[in-house]
Amino acid sequence: MGRVIHSTVKPIRKNPAKKMSANSAWKDENYRQKMIELKKEYMRTPEYREKMSNAMRDEGNGRSKITEKQAIEIRLRYLKGDKLRFIAKDYESYGISKRAVQKICLGQTWSHLPNTIEELEHMLTNYQS
Repeated sequence: MGRVIHSTVKPIRKNPAKKMSANSAWKDENYRQKMIELKKEYMRTPEYREKMSNAMRDEGNGRSKITEKQAIEIRLRYLKGDKLRFIAKDYESYGISKRAVQKICLGQTWSHLPNTIEELEHMLTNYQS
C-alpha cells in the first residue's frame, strides 16, 4: 500500500467585520502608529512632565544617597563660606564624592533648591519642626 497525502490546509480568510484581538491589533501597523502617537502626545502634557520630574527628584530617585535636608545643609555651608574639601570630607561616609558635593553646591544637581542663605535656612527650619 502506498502513502496517501491529503491536502487539508485551508486558505486563511480574513473577516473585516470580526473584532481584532489585542495581539492581532498590535500587529496592525496603523494601530501601532496610532498608539505610539497617542503616547507621545501624552508625554508632551504638562501633567505628565510634572509627574515624571517629581518622581525622579530628591529621595524619589532610587540612586540618591542623601536626603533633601542633607543637600540643603551642603549648599548652605558652601554659601556661608566653607571650603568644598571640608564639606566633602564630612559627607564621605554617605558615599558622596567631592565632585558630587561640588555639583550640589553649584546647583548642577538638586537644582530646585534655592541659592540664597535666607531661603535655605527657612527650608532647614521647616525640616526641624
